[in-house]
Amino acid sequence: MGVLELAPGAIYAAHAHPAPEIYYVISGTARWTVGDETFDADPGTAIYHAPNALHRMINSGDETLRVCWMWWAPDGNREVLNIGSRLLEPVPEQPVSAKFPSQ
Repeated sequence: MGVLELAPGAIYAAHAHPAPEIYYVISGTARWTVGDETFDADPGTAIYHAPNALHRMINSGDETLRVCWMWWAPDGNREVLNIGSRLLEPVPEQPVSAKFPSQ
């Protein structure tokens, strides 16, 4: 479980992993892809990623995107937690504008 922050315009590359995952959008907005579906995610949106499902996101707003994510071990199979993510696309070059706002 953790918190991910993406600067405005930043791209989180398509990836997958065997652990199921839920993201919860705390603040900001994103253009989110899960499998073949792409949609807009706003604060309060929960997104489920099935095991090994492609997922990626782009911060589509003007503020920092903050999301909470959580993996778990289905049926107590903790092995899935030890296997990392695999990239499904090259790491995209980040736009010049993808910078965190001054604090």
